[in-house]
Amino acid sequence: PPVGPRPRARPGPFFHPRLQKWAFLFPGADAAVVRATQRALAASGANAVSDAAPGDATAAPPNTASGGAAQLSPQFAAYVCVNTTSAMVVMAIFGTLFNFLARRDWGRKLLLAHPKLFSWGAFSRKGPSKQMLDGTSFCSWFEGCGYSNPEEASPTKPFDKFVTCTVSGPEPG
Repeated sequence: PPVGPRPRARPGPFFHPRLQKWAFLFPGADAAVVRATQRALAASGANAVSDAAPGDATAAPPNTASGGAAQLSPQFAAYVCVNTTSAMVVMAIFGTLFNFLARRDWGRKLLLAHPKLFSWGAFSRKGPSKQMLDGTSFCSWFEGCGYSNPEEASPTKPFDKFVTCTVSGPEPG
């Protein structure tokens, strides 16, 4: 079972106070893949997350309900962030339009036939040029929440320990 309160999916754009950015639910399959992997690992008896070192204050208490094997059940939610309110408005409009078209057969055909038009030039049938790839980079923020005292972990108690990790680099492809 999950440790701590479940993350609430926030469907619309919201301002993330710790990152100081506007956030949207990530439209990809990442969260579903993580949940499916956790279910498969739990069913096979493998640990979803390696057991932490003894005395590690950032580790959640293990679940020993399945025959005494320690299992942790981390929770996961993926968001995409933008820096400005204007970028948030543009993303919301394009996301709404894309969602509307992607749900209809004729809309999917239109999106596939004109990727450059519907992505405002971000994608095309030609693909990116070498110059575009050289000028591209990525930055991902990972936020972990937990308890400073694992023995006090509870599905109803709010987290009291937070850690943020930033991973960035050149175009990964």
